[in-house]
Amino acid sequence: MILRFKSKAKTILGLSAIAALLASLSACDPSGAQTNPAPKTIRPVKAVQLSESQGENRLNLPGVAKAHKDTDLSFRVGGPLIHLNADTGRQVKKGEVLARIDPRDFQIRIKTCRAALASARAHLEEARLQYKRYSKLVKYKAVAQAEYDRVKAAYEMALAQKQSAEKALENAGNALVDTVLKAPFSGYINQKFVDNHETVQPGQPVASLVDLENMEVRLSLSEDLLPIIKRFKSFSCTFEALPGQAFKARFKEVGKKSDPASRTYPLLLYLDDRPAALVRPGMSAEVLIELAPKPLNNSFVVPLSALVNKGGQKSYVWVLDTKTKKPVLTQVSILGLKEQGAEITGELNPGQWVITAGVSQLEKDSQVRLFDEPSTTNIGKEM
Repeated sequence: MILRFKSKAKTILGLSAIAALLASLSACDPSGAQTNPAPKTIRPVKAVQLSESQGENRLNLPGVAKAHKDTDLSFRVGGPLIHLNADTGRQVKKGEVLARIDPRDFQIRIKTCRAALASARAHLEEARLQYKRYSKLVKYKAVAQAEYDRVKAAYEMALAQKQSAEKALENAGNALVDTVLKAPFSGYINQKFVDNHETVQPGQPVASLVDLENMEVRLSLSEDLLPIIKRFKSFSCTFEALPGQAFKARFKEVGKKSDPASRTYPLLLYLDDRPAALVRPGMSAEVLIELAPKPLNNSFVVPLSALVNKGGQKSYVWVLDTKTKKPVLTQVSILGLKEQGAEITGELNPGQWVITAGVSQLEKDSQVRLFDEPSTTNIGKEM
């Protein structure tokens, strides 16, 4: 009995050892046995390092030179020219006579107006005396009220006629003065449009006059530059036709309405250096604008590809936590768009890395690394 029991016990121990061995072998079986978990994939990403957005320190914009004063001269009245001294290129002084219209018709009109005024004054005096007499008579009921009203109306009409005659004489005198065309400012005749003895109409250009002593430069500003006009600190102008020379300029004004075709706003600058003998209207200019430093507002410029929209009106970026190698979704506000990307602000700091590629595939528990860092699992280091 005892021998049989020992034999049975040995059999049980042998079976247990075999079972343990099979279990051990099954663990190594590739058909479904337990294996160690694979390491999590580390995704390489592209990113930019944040630096405070100071904006541009200077701008280079094209411009065109123009005269500060440039006008077409014309008469306010019409008639045949009897004098014209406005040859192209001629220098003239302010107040100098450039052209005359035959004044005879205007002199006759003045004489006619003077005669009409004298007649109106005599008629008014007669009506005034009549009105004065009837004013006394009506108080004593010596004349009918209707007769008094007629005399009063005649006096008022005579007064109006006298005033109208005075105004006609004044207009005739002004018209005679307007037969003489004088230079409104000193400058140069740029172009002559008519010849002497030609009959001109009111408002018809006779000649154009430009002031080359005071030149301006006209620029065209796009609407995105309007908010930084206050930062324009100094201006320097160079011209293709005048290589090696630069002219200082100062701010004059910015137009309040955009050009319908280009959708730009005109900016005018005064040239300070009086380049009368050098710069001419129409010359192409290159204007260097120095900008004052932009106040710090914790804003940064990132590529548009870095922005993430999770629905609604909110925008985010993925910020790389360099310690945990995980992306952190951070809400931002978009201040505007620039050539380099979007200007954003939020809970961001200089030196942080913002992921710029593949942001739609990231999750908060993703493992990432910068694209230019070598991967520990990258055989051949191709990534």
